[in-house]
Amino acid sequence: MVHFPVTFSPITPLPAFNKNDLKRFLTAARTLALKAGGIQKRACGKKFKIDFKAGRSNDLVTEIDKKCETIIVKELSKMFPDHGILGEEGSQRNAGQGFQWIIDPIDGTTNFAHSHPYFAVSIGLAYLGTPIVGVIYAPLLNEIYTAAQGQGAFLNNKPIKVSTTKTLQFSLLSTGFTYKRRGINLPNFEHFLYNTQGIRRGGAASIDLCYVAAGRIDGYWELGLKPWDITAGVCILKEAGGRITSMAGQKLDLYGRNILATNGKIHKEMLSFFKEAPELPHELEEAKTL
Repeated sequence: MVHFPVTFSPITPLPAFNKNDLKRFLTAARTLALKAGGIQKRACGKKFKIDFKAGRSNDLVTEIDKKCETIIVKELSKMFPDHGILGEEGSQRNAGQGFQWIIDPIDGTTNFAHSHPYFAVSIGLAYLGTPIVGVIYAPLLNEIYTAAQGQGAFLNNKPIKVSTTKTLQFSLLSTGFTYKRRGINLPNFEHFLYNTQGIRRGGAASIDLCYVAAGRIDGYWELGLKPWDITAGVCILKEAGGRITSMAGQKLDLYGRNILATNGKIHKEMLSFFKEAPELPHELEEAKTL
């Protein structure tokens, strides 16, 4: 079980980072994401070892997850020995200077195990708890999303922006379901199913956030998340002009376990439901115990 390091306040003011440093961080993340993604592309559809986390048959981890995380962590440790690291598959090192790399070697492992293309490498860098660099590479989709603080967001090196959809009625949303207590999200799902043009459930939070950033989806919410699910995607979406809070409307905490991410225009309308929904306090409490 991963024990999270001491977290920093999400409201800590951030300095203006040197552009050369940001470029160096982003280049490292991009290079390693492409390397790990190449391994996954070659392995997808072939035989590899699959294990189950916490005895749950719907929470998979493969030898490819572990191999990719090992490679990413090894290289980041060489390049940035003073930075902290947190990886989904157990890698951990305290953030001595406030910098922490947060890694999901394969976001959407179940998809990967079934040769479904909706999975990605997610590498984010946070400073004092706030994402400042994000790279998400979906190898079978041939898409790499990148962003750095104040530099904009990009898909395959082309700038991206959130959609201009103004109302929930005309929006397309996405969500996900936790491995444990999946039903806690059903009341939310039912409400938005009847009040939007549709809901998509891809199975990889990182790509969902990127799809909001690219204007393909107008809003996304989910419970039971962890920092490696969202760190890189949060940076990318912010740089694309999106808005991100907790489902209670509070400033996002990477360790807060739930997220509401939108194009900004439908955020208030979605948030009003979560604030008024009688199930919300119970749902959030349940999610924290996952």
